[in-house]
Order: sequence, then structure tokens, then C-alpha cells
Amino acid sequence: MRRSERDGRSGWWIFAVAFLVLNTSLVTAETNGSWSQGGDIPHPGWAMASCLYDGKIYAFGGGPGYAVGWTRVYDPGTDTWTLKQDMRTPRNSWNALVIDGLIYLPGGWNNAHQLGDKSNGNLAVMEAYNPATDSWIELSPMPEPRWPFQAAVVDGLIYAFGGGQQMAVYDPSLDLWTVLGDMPRPRHSFSAAEVGGLIYFMGGYDGEQVLDAVDVYDPVVNQWSERQPMAAPRWTSSTVVMDGLIYLINGSGSVPLDPAIPLAPFDSLDRHVDVYDPVADTWTRLVDAMEPRMGAMAVPANGLIYYFGGLLFTDGPAWPAAMHVFDPQGRTTAIQLSSWGQIKHQIGPRSGTK
Repeated sequence: MRRSERDGRSGWWIFAVAFLVLNTSLVTAETNGSWSQGGDIPHPGWAMASCLYDGKIYAFGGGPGYAVGWTRVYDPGTDTWTLKQDMRTPRNSWNALVIDGLIYLPGGWNNAHQLGDKSNGNLAVMEAYNPATDSWIELSPMPEPRWPFQAAVVDGLIYAFGGGQQMAVYDPSLDLWTVLGDMPRPRHSFSAAEVGGLIYFMGGYDGEQVLDAVDVYDPVVNQWSERQPMAAPRWTSSTVVMDGLIYLINGSGSVPLDPAIPLAPFDSLDRHVDVYDPVADTWTRLVDAMEPRMGAMAVPANGLIYYFGGLLFTDGPAWPAAMHVFDPQGRTTAIQLSSWGQIKHQIGPRSGTK
């Protein structure tokens, strides 16, 4: 082969590679994870309740400064959102728990007090959603109104912590709540996650200061123990479990400028992503999130973490619509990013409407 031909072919390959790089902007894999831009969520808000069921992501309630009853469903396989039957009680919740084909939503908060109701807006209501029939049922209320709080499922029972005076456990087979003892330290807006039958509690706010404490509850023996504290005090973080590890995304280390106002601004919101290994009892700092949010949702699916909703504070509260996708393995590329950017939302009429 003559040199001119060889140089010409080499030049073609260089051009082709350059074209692919420039047009796909391949993201370099990192050991501490990577982020990509996802499609927008319809009707964004903060403090939604979310979960994964049958490969789809369900997001309930929340709202842009007021409580709504929307039921949104995202299909990662088709990159589409749909709206389903509204909740019976509009609210902010944070907790959607899957047991035997039903999604349970206990407690929460609405803005009734802002509309003239003399209550503080905290709710004791308990409802369950049936994805198979797109219908809701009302169940026995919680022993006391509660919000903000966290809940977890262990052995088919729902445990509720915070947002009230005492812990409580719910048995779906009996539709019965039972009051348990107190938590070892008062706090709300903390993170909670179940791993291996134990429930982990991280951070939170006790009314005076932001906490870095990590406590573990064993529901079998009804005992508490302490673990390695967080790298820094934090609350209002998003929490998700994947492959036995607990991920905490965003949040704040500062107290609200006015604790009496639910949407009071903060001195700062962070972009930190930390992962906790319950076996090793160690914390690891990962790559920062794309923007600082509080009260957002994080749901694992197909080895990725889907992060959406929440609050941003600039000149005032804002409710971002963009979904962000975190890959703990750093495998995300711009080819995947471009497909996310072209998502077309298919929002049909709500069930029962025309």
C-alpha cells in the first residue's frame, strides 16, 4: 500500500473517531460514579412518595408548595411518564412501601392549615394503591398524625419512625397499628433505610441542630445500637438502597432560617453523594450531584439511581422538573444522555376522566 493511501485511510479513521467523540461526548468512567441528565417529570414537586414496583417507578403526591394527589408512573424501558388515579388524600408523604402487590402510603402533610384549617396539616391517614387495578383503598389510620417521618418494611410489617411521639408498626394482614417505644433521640427529616432486616437512621434535625448520628434498630429484638457517624451533619437528604449499600444524595447541613415555616430557605444546600456500607460500617464520598436539592426522590432500577423532584433555593423556592440519573459504576455515556434528552412524555387523561 502506498503511503498516500495509508495516510488517507488513517486520516479517515481519525476523522471518524473525532466525529464520534464530538457528537457523543463520551463521559469518562469514574470509580466514584457519574451523573446524566434525564427527562422531565410531569408536575414536579417536593416530598413525593416513591418506590419501584414491577420495574416501574411510582411517584405519589408532593407538590410545588402545596400538597397534590397525583399518581405518576415512569417506565425506564420506554422513557415515558403516565398519570394514574389520584390519591384520595392529597399530601406530601415521602413513604411508599410495597407489600404483596399493594403500595402503602401512611401519614404525611397537606397545607390545610394554610387554607384555614386549625390543624398543623399533619395527617394520620393510611391508603394503599393497587397498580393492577389502578385503584385506592382506605385503611386504618395511624395512631397519631405524623410528618415528616420515615418508614421501612421488615418481614411484611411497616415500621414508622419520627414525626410523632412514638414509633409504630403496621400489620397489613390485620389492618392494625401497634404503638412501640420511643426512638433513642428525637429527630425528623432524617434518612432511613432497611438492609438485612435492620433499619438504619442517619442524620436529621432535632429542633436545635442538624445531626450526624447513625442509629440502627433491630425490630426482631427491639433494640437500638450506634454506628459510625456521617462525615458531616445532614438532613433532608434522599436515600436509596442498592446492592446492600445505602446512598445519601444532597440535603443540607444548616438549619432553616425560620423553622416554623415548612418551606423556609436554608443558608446552604449541598451536592454531596455519600455511600454507607453497613457491613464495613464505613462512609465513602462519591461524585457530587448535578445540583443541590432537598426533599427529592431517589429510586433504584436496573443498576441506576433515578433522582427527581425536590426543592431548589435561589431567590426563593423552585421545583425542578429535570430527572437526573446516577450510575455508581460510572458507566453512563452521552449516547445514553442523548436518548434521555429526547424523552417524549405520554401523559394521558387520568383514570375515570375523558
